[in-house]
Amino acid sequence: IHMVSGTLQHFNFIPAELRSKLEIHPMYFCECKSLKPGTYKGVLATREDVSSICEGLAEITEFNRLELLPLQERIQHMSQEFEAKTKVAFILKEEGKVVSHAASSAQSNVGVMVVAVYTLAKYRHQGYARNVVGSLTQWALNQGLTPCLFYDNPQAGKLYHDLGYVTFDQWVIGKKMI
Repeated sequence: IHMVSGTLQHFNFIPAELRSKLEIHPMYFCECKSLKPGTYKGVLATREDVSSICEGLAEITEFNRLELLPLQERIQHMSQEFEAKTKVAFILKEEGKVVSHAASSAQSNVGVMVVAVYTLAKYRHQGYARNVVGSLTQWALNQGLTPCLFYDNPQAGKLYHDLGYVTFDQWVIGKKMI
């Protein structure tokens, strides 16, 4: 076993001897049934935005612990998702560069995950993330989908709750330590 993922309640059923061999990453699991009223100014991303989205993602130090694909592979993968219309993303740009982003993933007939939320460091605390997450959330709700997301950053959690997300569980990812 290289990785396990599940609710904290279920994770605790794993014997302590096995849990002790895992690097554990706890998170909160949220959903949004009703977006708080507001005007959200995120722009629907296109295939032409993929390189800038991926370059921005690579700048986010908080994502360093993730096992991201190399940049060119990530660009190719995301381009394919846009071409197949399996990815929806909202962005904001400054001087032609994507500075804030939120995307969909794992869409079903009832829900969609909100993933890869970021704002470049220079643009934080200016409402960019609120706009892209709010826009993506509004899109999902308009499609009849329940948007949900994981978070571990308290500042991000405050933003999500301010938009109308409600935490309904704790989630844990455990990776085998090397």
